[in-house]
Amino acid sequence: MSILDRLSSSLGKRDTAANKAVAKDCVAKPKLLNEVAVGFDAKLAPLRGDCAEVFAEASVLNPETTAPHIELMLDQLDDRNNRVRWEILMGISAVASIKPAKVFAQRELLLKLAQTGSVIVKDGAVLSLSRVAGANGRYRQKLLPELLELFTDCRPKDIPRYGEYLSEAVTDNGESATALAKTLEQRIDECTNKTALGRVNKLLKKLGN
Repeated sequence: MSILDRLSSSLGKRDTAANKAVAKDCVAKPKLLNEVAVGFDAKLAPLRGDCAEVFAEASVLNPETTAPHIELMLDQLDDRNNRVRWEILMGISAVASIKPAKVFAQRELLLKLAQTGSVIVKDGAVLSLSRVAGANGRYRQKLLPELLELFTDCRPKDIPRYGEYLSEAVTDNGESATALAKTLEQRIDECTNKTALGRVNKLLKKLGN
C-alpha cells in the first residue's frame, strides 16, 4: 500500500486519525514526505487536503522535518481549496522561524490571505508573518506596520488571539513591543468579557505595560 493510499480520503474515512498516523511516520522517516508531496498534484481536493494535513501535523511535531520543504508548502497557498490553504498555513507557521527568508519572500501573498481569507486562513497567515518578524529585525521593521494594521482592523472577538500572535513578532522587547502595547490599549475597551480582558491584560504585562 502506498502512503497516499493510507490517507483518510483514500480509506473513505471522515476523521483524520489516518493522516495523523502518516504524519508521525513521516517524522520518523522524513523521506516519506516526498511520497506525500506527490499528492499535491492530485485532482481530488480531499486528497490534497489530506497531504496538507500531513505536512501540518509533521511540522507541529517536528518543524525540522518539514523545513526543507518550505517552498513546496508555500506553493500550495495558491490552491483553490480552503482546507489545503489553512492546513498548509499551519505547517508554514510552525517552520516560519526556521525558514524566515523563504516565508518573507512570499509576504505579499500572506498579507493578502491575512486580509481576504477565511478566519482560519487569516489566523495562519498572521501567525506565520509574526514569527518571521520575530526571527529577524529587518523583517520585523518591514512587517510590523502591516501586522499592526491587521490587528487594528480585526474583529473585537479576535483581539486577544491576534495580540498573542503579534507578541511573537516583537521579540526585541523594544520599540516594537511598545507599539503593540499601545495598539492593545487602544482596543482593550472592546474586550467585553472577562476571559478576553484577562488575556489582554496578561499580554500587556508581558509587554511591560
